[in-house]
Amino acid sequence: MQNFLDEYFVECDEHLTTIQRDLTTLESYVDRAGIEKGLLERLFRAFHTLKGLSGMVGFQEAEQIAHQIEAYLRKHREAPIVLTSDALDAIIAGANLLTAVIASKQQQGPMPDIEEVLHRLDHLVRTPPLPSMKNQPAPETPQGTPPSGHPAPVPPTPAPPPAPMVPREGERETEEARLHAVEEAIRQGKRIWQVMFTPSQERAFRGVHVNSVRERLSAVGEIVHAEPLIDPHFGIAFLFLVAVSGNEVPDWKSFVDDGIQCQRYQEPVRVDSAAICGDVQKTDATPICESSAPSQAPSSSVSEPSSEPGATDAGSSLPLQSTRLAPSNIVRVDLDRLNDLMRLVGELVISRARLEDNISRLEAHVPQNLLRSLQETHVGMERQLRALRESVMRIRMVPIGEVFERMRFVVRDLVRESGKKVHLETIGQATEIDKFVVERIMDPLLHLVRNAVSHGLESPEARRAAGKPEEGRMVLKASAAGDVVVIEIEDDGAGIDRNHIVRKAREKGIPFDETATDEALILSVICSPGFSTRDAADRVSGRGVGMTVVRDAIQELGGELGIRTTPGQGTTFIIRLPLTLAIADAFIVQVADQVFAVPQALVHEIVEIHPETIVPIEGNEIVPYRNAVIPLIRLGECFHLPMKPNGRFFALVMGSGLSAVGIGVDRVVGRKEIVVRAITDPLLHVPGISGATELGDGRVVLILDGSIARKRLASGGRS
Repeated sequence: MQNFLDEYFVECDEHLTTIQRDLTTLESYVDRAGIEKGLLERLFRAFHTLKGLSGMVGFQEAEQIAHQIEAYLRKHREAPIVLTSDALDAIIAGANLLTAVIASKQQQGPMPDIEEVLHRLDHLVRTPPLPSMKNQPAPETPQGTPPSGHPAPVPPTPAPPPAPMVPREGERETEEARLHAVEEAIRQGKRIWQVMFTPSQERAFRGVHVNSVRERLSAVGEIVHAEPLIDPHFGIAFLFLVAVSGNEVPDWKSFVDDGIQCQRYQEPVRVDSAAICGDVQKTDATPICESSAPSQAPSSSVSEPSSEPGATDAGSSLPLQSTRLAPSNIVRVDLDRLNDLMRLVGELVISRARLEDNISRLEAHVPQNLLRSLQETHVGMERQLRALRESVMRIRMVPIGEVFERMRFVVRDLVRESGKKVHLETIGQATEIDKFVVERIMDPLLHLVRNAVSHGLESPEARRAAGKPEEGRMVLKASAAGDVVVIEIEDDGAGIDRNHIVRKAREKGIPFDETATDEALILSVICSPGFSTRDAADRVSGRGVGMTVVRDAIQELGGELGIRTTPGQGTTFIIRLPLTLAIADAFIVQVADQVFAVPQALVHEIVEIHPETIVPIEGNEIVPYRNAVIPLIRLGECFHLPMKPNGRFFALVMGSGLSAVGIGVDRVVGRKEIVVRAITDPLLHVPGISGATELGDGRVVLILDGSIARKRLASGGRS
């Protein structure tokens, strides 16, 4: 059963991602008559599938929520009606709750309360819709006929509801409701087929599982009912009722060897689960085809009464259209397996480094032709291993657009609460980043977006007074630069004033370096614990902990947080993150007798420093760099290591623009591929150190992060 649950959660994640993306588009149809057909169909199918999947695994709460939203969307499919703002709010609330319910099931956590949202959705389904103006009923409509945006059903049969309603008390659909769905399909001229799938390990190995069967059945017709059947003797099976249009008999032969039993559902009678779990061959139906499946699994059969019009036997000369889907080229892989694969690649990287070190030791002891052969073999291995590493990394990559789309709902809620007008623009949604990084960047990005609306963007009145458009602009932008992903959160709001920040810092007793640049000082202060520009806390901000958590979370990922701001014009926060945290290219540097690894993604350039070019200023040092000057931080002073006697040394330039800084080291040993090992013991945490790695000669060296320069500058040059 756990295998089916794993597939269920993966399938739900895909559909929920589609729903979140399409709901942002749906907002543009508020107060308009009708929704674009493709958008409506995608949403309807997604909720319909989630309802069916949840019903099959017995997750009643998720099934109820998805069913109610599906029932409302069905009203839009039947006639072009007006989508109200309240209706969209209810759908979004339902989608968010559906996500929370499924996550709670997956994590085995407490179940959120669903009654309030279910009540809103139920009211939405029961409330007569607002028809579009061009589809309003004519005045001659007889008295007593309910208003509708579509033709009334032909009497004497009363119009059924769009879909069987979920019981108000939170129970599963009753047998009568399921029968009602079958009756409605029959009333529409459809034939009902009863299908039972019995899973097995052998079939799962061939790619035949409940989700693939469901997809194939959806290609045959509409699945009007699905449920799991658990019997102590026969194990687990899955029952489907499939409605097929017209008198055409589907080609059930393609299902024969896949543990699937099919027969005509002749009357809307009560479904007996125990009988279905038994031998289907005991029915009076005449089988069309027999299964060649192994005897331990129920044989696949399809039965069709010969007296039915349109029935076709196995010897019919009429061609039968195959409903077997083309083989999928997508394989779902558990993330833990990818992590194991990346770990093994990391071990190979370390082994290759050891081989390289051993080859260098053999240079003076083996013939040149043998040495040349070893070196060629090593170079080929290095190239192949890098290709393997990049391939595994690509498998782990996901588009950052998944994160950006979720921010639309956050901005929408904040706009409702604050009364501000905000236009959100996203750029670079296809930029890919490691799945592990995406999961951990969500909260920091969420806080920065909230800050932009709460602190950055002004009210419509204030923007008018400043000569700006009433609607503020926010941009989420992602781009890749080498092994680094850059995320920018930009707004055209009031910006951040240095004098205001300094005044607030003094009021709260927060230390700062007055000689620092405006942006360095602002970033240092706003990321200090306890700092807030709000006098009173609200739901969004004002507690003085948010930016501290944001900065720490980004640094834990091996990234950097930067800022650009202009008072009166706006603010941009810049997040620089490594593409992946497992394996990276790094510079190996030496200070005194200590060796460090510096991720290449953090280094913009390496320059040689001559002692006569160093200029002391107020306890710090600056050096010329590309027609400007940058602060110089000696790495030896940061870790209390002996300083090199006067002479030339090297500086690793980190950051760009006004935030650029040079990290002084005695020697650059070279560039190597390293395996990043996190230091999880909090007692061993050292500021400026993000982890450790093993070199080819067996030495363990520490890995520097980008915070070493920032913390040194914030301390005014003091160790």
